[in-house]
Amino acid sequence: MEQGKRAGLAHARLALEDARHVVQEVRDLPQDTPGWLLRSRWVSALTLLRLVGHVIDTTEAQSGTRKSVIDQWWSGIRATKPQPSIFWSFIYEDRNLLLKNYEFRLKHVGPLVLAAAPGVVLSIGPGMGGLLVNKPGLTISEGMFKDRFAPDLCDEAIAWWGEQITLLESKIGQAGG
Repeated sequence: MEQGKRAGLAHARLALEDARHVVQEVRDLPQDTPGWLLRSRWVSALTLLRLVGHVIDTTEAQSGTRKSVIDQWWSGIRATKPQPSIFWSFIYEDRNLLLKNYEFRLKHVGPLVLAAAPGVVLSIGPGMGGLLVNKPGLTISEGMFKDRFAPDLCDEAIAWWGEQITLLESKIGQAGG
């Protein structure tokens, strides 16, 4: 890790980078992945996504100035609940379901296969213009993000955390911490 990065939120960035790698592993899992492996990777991904916030709150908030900036930021997050939904309805809720109940809001969607007898034309019904898209893999099974491709939702969470870390680093720098 670079010497100058410690002034930032280096531990939180490291946890976020690990989350990025695990999400890529989830994305790359083959269709026939055993359930135990799929579940363990998903637990890792969500735990790391939530861990970023815990690292910010504990490890990164050790000095007076840093702690003050981070505490104000957390107060802002709590005050706007249920927004941002990527945090409250995905990172927070899904991690709690996993770690407290070992419940998964995932479903596995296989590739879409269209078959027809020779000479039969398949079409999409009226008013359903556009392309029929099927992305095989893991989707969210319920809640606010139902039917979203799970790794894409994780990417959104990773981007959100990246923005928050950058914001906090800026505010800490401005405050002299």
